[in-house]
Amino acid sequence: GELREQDEGAGGGPGAAARAGALRLLSASREAVLVRLAGALLLAGVGLVNVAEADWAHVAGAVAFVGAIAAGTVALAPGAAAGEPGASATGPHH
Repeated sequence: GELREQDEGAGGGPGAAARAGALRLLSASREAVLVRLAGALLLAGVGLVNVAEADWAHVAGAVAFVGAIAAGTVALAPGAAAGEPGASATGPHH
């Protein structure tokens, strides 16, 4: 049972291939996740503002637009958002 599964993984068998695939799936970069989030929020904002007729939906759409801007900004300038020195959006300071 368990010993046999460990041997398959160590030898590069089917268990190792499945684990490698799962690892690739989970290794999406922070920036890629934020870009996807920004796109989803932008799509939600467009739908809520243009398609929905309720006032609360327009407010939710506006909030989604603000979230898309924030997520996109952080995705494009992760060093600046994290407060890393020298990662300013205006360039290096002398």
